[in-house]
Amino acid sequence: TDSLHNSGIKSMLHTYAWYIDNACSWVSNGDPRLASDQTFTLAQTLYPAGTTVYVNEYTGNINTEYTTLRIGTELITFTGVQTTYPYAFTGCTRGAYGSTVSGYYAGVSVYQLKQYNFAGRAFFLPDPGTTLFTDVAQKTADAFNNGGFDGIYMDALDGAWQFGPDSWYYSSKFVWEVDYRLNKDCIWDMATFYPNMWSIRSRAGAWDQIGRAHV
Repeated sequence: TDSLHNSGIKSMLHTYAWYIDNACSWVSNGDPRLASDQTFTLAQTLYPAGTTVYVNEYTGNINTEYTTLRIGTELITFTGVQTTYPYAFTGCTRGAYGSTVSGYYAGVSVYQLKQYNFAGRAFFLPDPGTTLFTDVAQKTADAFNNGGFDGIYMDALDGAWQFGPDSWYYSSKFVWEVDYRLNKDCIWDMATFYPNMWSIRSRAGAWDQIGRAHV
């Protein structure tokens, strides 16, 4: 950024909003603040070498793009779902993304994590009702402050639908949580536009939507 500034060029930090890369310690540590889609109950003991996760609840209505489970602090990926009794997640890889393998008794909770898959990687979301949401905002602000950037292009805000019916609120909230933590004024641009972003957005020329032009 110093070289850019010396040439009279402003620099933008291009982020992927709140998404957490699968190499992050929040993932490898199986942080319980990672957002989940559905919660199940382990139907039988799962030993460290087990590759099938049996659950009590019906599995026929899950989002099959969410292929990661969390039990305790261990992440487990699966490749198949058994939708008739006994309900189960099959083809499991234990200790996914560097998490620690353990054993679990029947009755413990099994969380199906929300994720976005892109370019062969899994990106996870913070539960917006937890401190992980603001922790990610703080890390984003730290990158801006320490890197000497002039603006932020907040990519992937349009993925807020994964937060549910209040997506518009959490998308805007994340932008403001980052802005509160910046050490100087920021040139803001982003991948979507909600009404309560009108007072913070500085530019509107880099949308990821072709529909922004006149028809």
